[in-house]
Amino acid sequence: MRDAMMLVVREYEVSEAATFVDAWNELLKRPRVDPSTIKLLFDESSGLFDEAVKDGRFDDAKRYGDFALSTSRRLPNSAAIVKSTTERNTALVARQKEWDAVKAAAEKLAATPDDAEANLALGRYVATVVGDWGGALAMLAKGNDDVLKGLAEKSIATTPGDAAAQVVTGDAWWDAAQSAKAQQRSELLAGAHFWYSLANPALSGLAKARVEKRMTDTGAALPTKKIPATNLPPTIAAKSPDALNQGVLPTQGFGEPRATTVPTGQPPAASGSSVTPPAGKHTAGAAKPRAIAERIIGLRDGEIVERLA
Repeated sequence: MRDAMMLVVREYEVSEAATFVDAWNELLKRPRVDPSTIKLLFDESSGLFDEAVKDGRFDDAKRYGDFALSTSRRLPNSAAIVKSTTERNTALVARQKEWDAVKAAAEKLAATPDDAEANLALGRYVATVVGDWGGALAMLAKGNDDVLKGLAEKSIATTPGDAAAQVVTGDAWWDAAQSAKAQQRSELLAGAHFWYSLANPALSGLAKARVEKRMTDTGAALPTKKIPATNLPPTIAAKSPDALNQGVLPTQGFGEPRATTVPTGQPPAASGSSVTPPAGKHTAGAAKPRAIAERIIGLRDGEIVERLA
């Protein structure tokens, strides 16, 4: 059904999220809906939530998140799922507020690449939210936080592949965290974890045991990913120095670090979809999402494609 619904979204130029959620709600009004269907809808709305967050479509993400939360309450043994979904929706609210500052910093850097405040804001986001420390260091080195600036400069000067040098750099981040205020301590420990993680595979004996102990201690500082990172413009992603190529910090929970791309503003194509909507057949907004949803409910993919053709 997803292919058919995406076809309707593009054909009528209506809200993707409103169309999907209305269709799902109509489906849930049926007298008997088995738990497997409810779980399928929960999984689908969660996946589309993540896609919307990555593309910066926060209104769509809220619609999907609200639906996922209400649906999660209908699942058997749902306490844990309800809790994680609630936390995810709360994180969305925080991200939307944060994103205004991040986007402003990105726009500032596009015009003024050496702006210290914008470099710091973007560097922090890329490091702690995206989890791409290699891409963040060049920006942090241009930032106006003296501690992060110094550590980033030391990091950039670290020889790639030199495990001993990577441990020394990790120790520098660790040492800085010991005297830092609580607000900055976690990001400094995350930086230390990044360097220890790079060095550890090449270590052995006491050196390896020491670094693994430090990795355990710093592991709690890794960002807990309730939601995936929102994509940045490629002009910002391209600021990662190719020569550094040090790797990506591991993350936990929803989402993984991914290549950053410019949000297109268009609904993402359904995975595996080969359906191309016919052009110019309807006026934008000619049908409301709910009316479309009601139409979809009784149709299979092939039928709706045939009727729209």
